[in-house]
Amino acid sequence: MNKVDFISMENGTAEEYAFLDKLENQYLEDLPSRLIEALKALDFSLSGYQVSRLEHSLQGATRAFLAEEDLEMVMAVLFHDIGDSLAPHSHSEMAAAILRHSSQRKSIGLLSIMVFFKCIIMRTTLAVIEMLERLLLIVLGMTIP
Repeated sequence: MNKVDFISMENGTAEEYAFLDKLENQYLEDLPSRLIEALKALDFSLSGYQVSRLEHSLQGATRAFLAEEDLEMVMAVLFHDIGDSLAPHSHSEMAAAILRHSSQRKSIGLLSIMVFFKCIIMRTTLAVIEMLERLLLIVLGMTIP
């Protein structure tokens, strides 16, 4: 099956809803990758400042981490600008809505986040992206492949 046959939700079969559930679960598993892409896109957003929005977000998250803020705050700072291209006057609220369901997940391993920021400091871009993907999977309560 590539798509459901029903037009009205009430006419969907159990098989069709199981199919949609499988697709939705896959879509949710891909959320960390989409968040990474949104974060990377900040490198090419509003210009004119001394640093890009991506650099600003990484600097802020690093400062929050070094100030020993909890993971929720570090993640909020890291992602606060991701909605800027679609909601320039309310992008922080957009980012909060995107991350809201994971806000109670504060039990990330300190080692993971330390390695992540060490990668940022060393400017090993690929390692940063890989560590951030792993970090997001942990924060969002998903398994690490």
